Amino acid sequence: NYTTSLWVSPLEDISNSIVQNRKPIYNSVYSSDSESSDDQPGLPKEGDDDNKLIEKENIHPSKIKEGVYVLVKICSCESEYICLGKALNGADDEGEVKIVFLKCVDDTGKVFKLIGNDISYEQYESLIRIVSEPKLVMKGKRVCYHFLTPLEIFDK
Repeated sequence: NYTTSLWVSPLEDISNSIVQNRKPIYNSVYSSDSESSDDQPGLPKEGDDDNKLIEKENIHPSKIKEGVYVLVKICSCESEYICLGKALNGADDEGEVKIVFLKCVDDTGKVFKLIGNDISYEQYESLIRIVSEPKLVMKGKRVCYHFLTPLEIFDK
């Protein structure tokens, strides 16, 4: 005999959401089932202020392959950035993806250049969405990456 006062809010579709500070995928798969719920992946830990859900678009580990362009959330000590990157591989057993970053070269958010030495291993959870493949345009000896729609990035 349930009353409506027991329902705080209906459960929304969380299949495309993740929780930050998850255990690596490898540990989640191969660890013991006897762990407490505080250690379970995808569940918030009590007292943790960083348990906000991040809305993710069209992201799934099977879609992350070499050559896929993604928006990546980068957290520094003082702020967060959203950067454009190109996956150099798929997610490994621990959920890391090797990313080379691109830098915006105009004010429209449509034209980027590859920063060949700006390579980082990022957690799969940091990937926000997959973006469509750009058109490659030569400007002199440089290759520019033109996207059809402006990308909402906040890079350094």
